[in-house]
Amino acid sequence: MMRKVPLSIAVLLISSASLHLLQDVEFREGYLLSQGATLRYLLWSPRAEPKGLAVLYHGFGGSSEMMEWIGFELARQGYLVVSYDARGYGKSSSSLSYNLSVLLQDFRLISEKFNYSGEILLIGHSMGGRAVQELAPIVKPLSDS
Repeated sequence: MMRKVPLSIAVLLISSASLHLLQDVEFREGYLLSQGATLRYLLWSPRAEPKGLAVLYHGFGGSSEMMEWIGFELARQGYLVVSYDARGYGKSSSSLSYNLSVLLQDFRLISEKFNYSGEILLIGHSMGGRAVQELAPIVKPLSDS
């Protein structure tokens, strides 16, 4: 016979498990200025020394928030993770831009802000996948530039 667990106990158990997971990851929101635009970013940091930098690019009509679950899990796996609202999306200012030099400038600014020169992961969804395809061949860690 299956026992029914009261909803309040189930919610309490899930909340406790979530708080335990959050102990491994620090989260913050911030803003950067890039070529006349204000870019809003979300940052997930592991408590230990990061083994790499992951930059997440959201899809068309989305925002950095749609990448939260990926950012959180990658930080739990030891990566410093940044997801930012592309120009004209979410809480970022400016108009939309798909110009490769603008994408590269924004990426470089993110890399410099977090002063990371190790392994770099580029992860994109939909429109962000297109940005990743454009950036991947030309992006190198700062120490290789």
